[in-house]
Amino acid sequence: MIQVSGLSVDFHTAGGAKRILHGIDFSVSRGEVLGLVGESGCGKSVTALALAGLLDPSAEVNGQIAFEGQAVPRPRGRRRDGEGFAALRGRGIGMIFQDPVGALNPVRTVGYQLREALSLHRSAGRREQDARAVDLLTQVGLPDPARRLRSYAHELSGGMAQRVMIALALAGRPSLLIADEPTTALDVTVQAQILRLLREVRRELASAMLLITHDFGVVAQTCDRVAVIYAGRVVETARTLDLFERPQHPYTKALLAAVPRLDRPQLERLDPVPGARLTEGPPVAGCVFALRCQNVQDACRRIPPALKDRRDGHQVACHLVEEAA
Repeated sequence: MIQVSGLSVDFHTAGGAKRILHGIDFSVSRGEVLGLVGESGCGKSVTALALAGLLDPSAEVNGQIAFEGQAVPRPRGRRRDGEGFAALRGRGIGMIFQDPVGALNPVRTVGYQLREALSLHRSAGRREQDARAVDLLTQVGLPDPARRLRSYAHELSGGMAQRVMIALALAGRPSLLIADEPTTALDVTVQAQILRLLREVRRELASAMLLITHDFGVVAQTCDRVAVIYAGRVVETARTLDLFERPQHPYTKALLAAVPRLDRPQLERLDPVPGARLTEGPPVAGCVFALRCQNVQDACRRIPPALKDRRDGHQVACHLVEEAA
């Protein structure tokens, strides 16, 4: 469905250019759910916004992107995305944003925003658009959908706003759905409902999904494959079960060790990822995780590891894994 190669993003500020993504590579097949996981600030949301062409003009995006086998023409440098992914938004790519209340227009009703989205993809009269809007709200399980067409964002709970956001994303029946932290700030009951809804949408539309999250529980319930990102780089990709049973990269192992578990004693301390996340400073010569890795060697500090296949599509960027193999 989508193939991303060498995706890099630089933000140009008064203090100079800062690179956020360093050559991201991944793919999502039709009907597949790929999870992007990592700590806050690792580049997950920037990746999603770059794919949809929604980054600020101060961002410089480079790399190769192919959608359904066709290369997507993208502007080089810091020009706005007038074509390329702009033409794919809605029908090709649907976006569920991290903050649904903030993403909705506060001065327009839900019905107005749904009609606007529907008018971009098909010509229809007001009555037909209203009927289709009600169908979308019904599909996402929003109670009393006809009345909710007259609601504003501030009148919706977090779960209701997320359902409206999903309905907006589905208006064009997209082939690829990008969900950026779709369960953030929702209680566990509503979170379970939203995840079940996303699984139903994927099955009905036979679409692909890129799910961005930091929650491994969400990954386990939803994703077919996982790509682990650290400091703007993919350090490991694998099928979900393989990643949970046999994590290879030290960063992936540290993330999984930090997850609370019900089978541990209640007062047992969690194992946090050691060290501090790489943010400012000069470019790193070797592995970006070397400063936090407990098993770092001299080669790790000097040579950046490449993302290589280990077995059955399991890819890892780590010198230690290469030596063990």
